[in-house]
Amino acid sequence: MSNILFLKYIGIDKDLMIEILNTKLPTDKRLVKVLTLIYGINKQKSYEICQKIGLNQNKKLNACSTKQLNFLKKYIENHYKNETSYNLYKKIKFKIDMLITLKTYRGMRHKKRLPVRGQRTRSNGRTQKKMKNASYRGE
Repeated sequence: MSNILFLKYIGIDKDLMIEILNTKLPTDKRLVKVLTLIYGINKQKSYEICQKIGLNQNKKLNACSTKQLNFLKKYIENHYKNETSYNLYKKIKFKIDMLITLKTYRGMRHKKRLPVRGQRTRSNGRTQKKMKNASYRGE
């Protein structure tokens, strides 16, 4: 097997899983659904990826050949690496931390764990208020 594609047996029932961008993907589901499990790829992007590569969107991942899977992995890593997974998470976290350090209104709302986008807090936002005691960014 090439080192581009990592096939592993995971779990008690020995389901075959494929790893793309540090995300383990189940092989028993449709290709479009599986690609949305990668952080940063939504349904629309997964349809675009399938169309550009030329794979059937309704095809299950275990029905694809290793050559197709290698090509899929290379394509995603080359075209979407900066927009997905850990890089996207880091970018979003950096922007939130920047708002907190600049002491903007949104930054203070993030720091206090209150709703940021204008939602009311008198009657709603209970979950945010309950979670307020947990340690959070910038504290």
